[in-house]
Amino acid sequence: MIPERKHKRIVTQIKYLPLEDIKKIFKDVLETLPEKDRKKVFLDLIGTAISQAKYARIKTWMANKLKKDMSIRPLVLAKMYVYYSGMDIRMKPLLIKIARNVKESIRKKQKRSEF
Repeated sequence: MIPERKHKRIVTQIKYLPLEDIKKIFKDVLETLPEKDRKKVFLDLIGTAISQAKYARIKTWMANKLKKDMSIRPLVLAKMYVYYSGMDIRMKPLLIKIARNVKESIRKKQKRSEF
C-alpha cells in the first residue's frame, strides 16, 4: 500500500503529463496486473467515470424493463441498453454488473412483498 503522501504526489505529477502519456501509464499498469484483478480495476475505473445521474438513469431504465419481463438476462439487458442509448460497447461489462444488481434488488423487493 502506498502511503497517502506518496500517492498524492504521484497523482499530482501524473495530471501534468500529456494525455497520451497518461494513457500509456494506465495501459502499462493494467497489463502488469493478473487477469482477475485487471478486470476489477478496469470496472472500478469506468465506474468512477460515470456520473451519478447517468448511473441512476441506467438503473431506472433497467428496472422498468425488468418489471415488465423478469426473464431478461443481465447480458441481454446490457446489450439492449447499449443499442438504445448509443453508448460505447466497451461499457458493456459495467452495464452487466449494474443489470445484475438491479435484477437482484427487484427479486428481493418481490420476495419481501410476498410475506
